Amino acid sequence: MFKGMSYISVGKSTLIYSTNPMFAMILAAIILSEQISKPVVFSTFGAFIGIYFLAQSKEDTDEGDHDLHTGIMLVLSAAFLQGAIFVLIRLISIYPIHFIIRPFYAGIAMLTFSG
Repeated sequence: MFKGMSYISVGKSTLIYSTNPMFAMILAAIILSEQISKPVVFSTFGAFIGIYFLAQSKEDTDEGDHDLHTGIMLVLSAAFLQGAIFVLIRLISIYPIHFIIRPFYAGIAMLTFSG
């Protein structure tokens, strides 16, 4: 996330990073077999389209195309990984023994994300 912010503006990177709950929802549907209704699918698709158009603003005219795409990909991968961490922690927390050591897993996940 922070490396991506060095390539693109903070506003644009924060906007793109805000997609992490959407990634968590999609991954939870795939990994945890959670049900997603059609209105949620349509609204998620609409949110992605809205974020795409907002991120396309020309506020950063001094950015090169390579830097722009690199920054977007870095921030988008950080959002995806954050969503995956939430799903992984939920998957681990299903079993009672992991409720005791869940803060440990959360700490490891945050250290990995921060690194």
